[in-house]
Amino acid sequence: MSKEQDGKLQGIKEAHAIELPQADNVRPKHRSESPAILTSEEIEASTPALLKMISGHFVSMSLNALVRLGVPDALGSEHLTVRNILNIKR
Repeated sequence: MSKEQDGKLQGIKEAHAIELPQADNVRPKHRSESPAILTSEEIEASTPALLKMISGHFVSMSLNALVRLGVPDALGSEHLTVRNILNIKR
C-alpha cells in the first residue's frame, strides 16, 4: 500500500471512529489471564456502545433493502403511505 493510500485509509478510520463510553470505576484490580473474559462491570459499560453498533447495522440493512426494492424510485418526489407504496406495481 502506498503512503498516499495509507493516509487516505487513516483519514477514513478517523472520520468513522466510534467513541466508546468509559466509566472511571470499570477497570478491574485484577485481570484474568484470558483477555476474552470480561468482568460484569466491563460488560455493563460496553453494552450501550454495542447496542448502538447493532442498531446501526439494522438501519444500514433496512436502507439497503429499500433501495434494492426500488422504493426511492417509486416514491419520486411524492409523499406516499406504506400501503400506497405496497400497491405500486412494477
